[in-house]
Amino acid sequence: MTEAEWCDEQRQAAEFLEKLEDQKAMSAAWREMAPSTEDDPKRGAYECANDEVMNWLRYEVARPQSSRIPKDAAPPRDVLRLLASMMVIERPPPAIGVFCMQIVRYLDAVSETMHLGISLTRLKDGKFINSTSALAEMLGDDNNDNFKDKPTLLVSMPWRKQLGSWPVVNWAWLVALVAKKFEIKPLGGIAPNYKLKDVPVPDFESQVLRSFVDVARGHRFKDCIDCDIRALANINAIGIDYDQRNDLALLFDRKFFTVANDSGLQVEDFSARPALTFMVENTNVVVEGGSVKRHWPSVEAYVRHRLESAELHPDLSEDEAARHRDFIWEVLESQKLKQIGLATSSADTWAEYEKYAEKKLGKKLRRVARTYNMPVPNLAAEEVRLRCSHCDKPEGEAVGDDGRPGAKL
Repeated sequence: MTEAEWCDEQRQAAEFLEKLEDQKAMSAAWREMAPSTEDDPKRGAYECANDEVMNWLRYEVARPQSSRIPKDAAPPRDVLRLLASMMVIERPPPAIGVFCMQIVRYLDAVSETMHLGISLTRLKDGKFINSTSALAEMLGDDNNDNFKDKPTLLVSMPWRKQLGSWPVVNWAWLVALVAKKFEIKPLGGIAPNYKLKDVPVPDFESQVLRSFVDVARGHRFKDCIDCDIRALANINAIGIDYDQRNDLALLFDRKFFTVANDSGLQVEDFSARPALTFMVENTNVVVEGGSVKRHWPSVEAYVRHRLESAELHPDLSEDEAARHRDFIWEVLESQKLKQIGLATSSADTWAEYEKYAEKKLGKKLRRVARTYNMPVPNLAAEEVRLRCSHCDKPEGEAVGDDGRPGAKL
């Protein structure tokens, strides 16, 4: 496709991208003229975020009109039916500042039933919230310095089974329609929680954002959502998702059950319907995947239930099996990423994340296996390369615009 065939959105993205590339080149030239011997983590975090915006603009430039949602498109019926069950909890605060919308699936402490909630945070100085913890945490932190005021729970809806397999575009429509109804602007952040998907995916937030951009450009939103390319580029949906990385029940069902199998505990494969962890009154409650009817009072209780209900290898005694269960839980627990306070600077956040990226799962497995005098599981031999949820680069490694590996983060 030639530039003459571009749609207006492609041209706007190309113009803005060119300005950002010029600014990046100018900044690099200044650093060469006045080199520093010390790394500046704040600058690194800023450049990473700026690179993410530029990558999104390149994505926009490459998208022809035919791949975009038509501007006269009607909302999906499933979304309208869900909104019909919406219960308004609280009105939004005065429209002063920048807002972030959180879309969360949560477990009600009283009824023990699943709900969908949309809350609103008015941010201080446009800072984005990295974590989308369960509703109790968002509403209960009075000392959070990133907030101008406490988060507001706008609406709540009963959770429906089909929501866990909703297409991404439905979530984008839901965000846009709620933003229009409550006149939320300017919108500086969208935070869809990973538990909205029955089987979570690493880049769910960015997928929702990309669909939201198309939906927001529709005719029905032109007077309530700023669709200037700069405003859309500043809507942030990316962060270090501590919650998904720290959901050890999800990690066990997604990958770690194979360590149990290697150890002679024949744990059933639940990777297609993993359990998920919910915060209920400051307690982690694990909910069974698929049916969501069974609950466990802690992650350890769930993991040990899975291990203890597994069939044992004929050569494995009960004493050995108990030792193997302790081994598996110790290694699994070691994979948790330290939670950074929401008032922490982005530089401190990335410093902590770098330490996490340096953890080598295989090394940990081998060390603890020696401690327990066990065979080393097969997972220890794999090259574990999770992706950074902020920029989708391999953990602990920077990648240049040409796609080649660069320096350490």
